[in-house]
Amino acid sequence: MAYQVSSGLLRKIPGGESTGPADEDVFTNLRVMRGGSFQEDWTILRLSNRAFLAGPNPSAQMTDEAYYGDSSAKIGFRCAANP
Repeated sequence: MAYQVSSGLLRKIPGGESTGPADEDVFTNLRVMRGGSFQEDWTILRLSNRAFLAGPNPSAQMTDEAYYGDSSAKIGFRCAANP
């Protein structure tokens, strides 16, 4: 099963602290998907596989399909917690 991971990466600035993702990365509606599905080809069925999918677009009208983003039966989510 593929699942969404964080879309923002930390950047290092010379001689300073880590900063958050760039503004243009924060306000995009693309979502990174990691992993694969048993419904895919064997070359895609691996944890290191990366792809992207359009997520919800808040600037679209509620009647537009883009407002809800793309979906697929091959995409799920994983719950995790720190002990």
